[in-house]
Amino acid sequence: MVRERLGLLCSGLIERYPNAMIFFFTPWTCKDFIGSPRQQVVDTILEICGSYGIPVFDAARHSNIFAASEQFRKIYFQGGKGTDTAHLNPQGHDRFLPVAEKFILQYINEQ
Repeated sequence: MVRERLGLLCSGLIERYPNAMIFFFTPWTCKDFIGSPRQQVVDTILEICGSYGIPVFDAARHSNIFAASEQFRKIYFQGGKGTDTAHLNPQGHDRFLPVAEKFILQYINEQ
């Protein structure tokens, strides 16, 4: 189901915005990531978006965000309790910005 819906999203975005630069970012890693449903989702995003020529940043494996760590989440994720595993707070965004910017700029600078 995810594969088909993601394919529809990708083709729809390309159709609707043919001149746009489209990028995807995967979800962060999680505790026990290897072999988890989260890993399956990340790998599916990489495969499907890649098949449409859409650049994908693998945030689970190549970011500076360590969502598997409760202590890290308390500092950089919303709520400050370490329970949110998806949503960065302002400090988290500041931390991730240089990594995300570098990824995007490599494609923009090719133009």
